[in-house]
Amino acid sequence: MKVKFLLYDVRTAKGYSVRELAHKSGVSSSAINYIENGKRSPSLDTLIKLSNALDCRIEDLYMYK
Repeated sequence: MKVKFLLYDVRTAKGYSVRELAHKSGVSSSAINYIENGKRSPSLDTLIKLSNALDCRIEDLYMYK
């Protein structure tokens, strides 16, 4: 089973740029880009920061394929 991170979809639906989300979450822009491009899996701490910044549940940021 593979995990697909939906960070790009949620981020753009909320109207945030990568830079804005980085500022709001405290996660670097490069880390966000790596996650969105599937080059890095986020840690639990990073998922918590991103979900708080996006005002969504952690579960909303990924799906299983």
